[in-house]
Amino acid sequence: MARSDLPPFMRSMIPPLGLAILVCTVWQVCVVAFDIKPFLLPSPLAVLQAFVGDLGGFVASARYTASAAICGLTVSTLVGLVVGILFSQSSLVRRSGYPYAIYLQTAPIVAVAPLLVNWIGEGFVTTVVVVFIISLFPIVTNTTDGLLATPPALRELFQLNGASRWQILWSLQLPYALPRIITGVKISSAMVILGATVGEYFVGSLKQGGLGNVIFKANSMLRTDRLFAATILCTVLSVTIFSVVSFVGSRAVRWSDS
Repeated sequence: MARSDLPPFMRSMIPPLGLAILVCTVWQVCVVAFDIKPFLLPSPLAVLQAFVGDLGGFVASARYTASAAICGLTVSTLVGLVVGILFSQSSLVRRSGYPYAIYLQTAPIVAVAPLLVNWIGEGFVTTVVVVFIISLFPIVTNTTDGLLATPPALRELFQLNGASRWQILWSLQLPYALPRIITGVKISSAMVILGATVGEYFVGSLKQGGLGNVIFKANSMLRTDRLFAATILCTVLSVTIFSVVSFVGSRAVRWSDS
């Protein structure tokens, strides 16, 4: 089958897969040629063996981390939409609340984590809260900017036709802002696995297990092969979530434009 006969999605995967094969080949050659110790840099084959040797454990950890990431992204999307709508409807609310939204984005999560443990305890909920904190700001910002970017002429046209504030928001501002809202969700979706892993590493899931827990244990035992396997799996999960959000977002924009 020629490359032109492949579906667009499969064609788009060929360049990154080719680069990954090239990197792994060079990586394997360097490890063997320079006799690099496994605890410093394991070979790709050693990483693969570590992953296959504990496939069930890695899958369960990935499922746990993905669940926390998706829950946190869902909550941040809902809250971000509500907060963005409130910010767009009242300049007083926007000026009062925006600095605190910025604080959530800039506060070091390592400093916030001990407080979350004291308030909530260790576990799944704490991890979800960490994901929520990390992923909220892009959604709030893009929703607010998108709603405020609605052309004044269109608002005036709706007002001349007797539309209420709610009707203008629902029928004009939200459809107009949808591409920016989706962009905010996409930005956040790329960070949720990072947030979940950080949350598990520092504050939660030490008993239940997640990729953050796997990374923590592998690092403490100098199991660099498992550390690499967990890190690569985190990357795969991040790309998967981002791709799904991008696909759903593009469909939503097409549906809104139709």
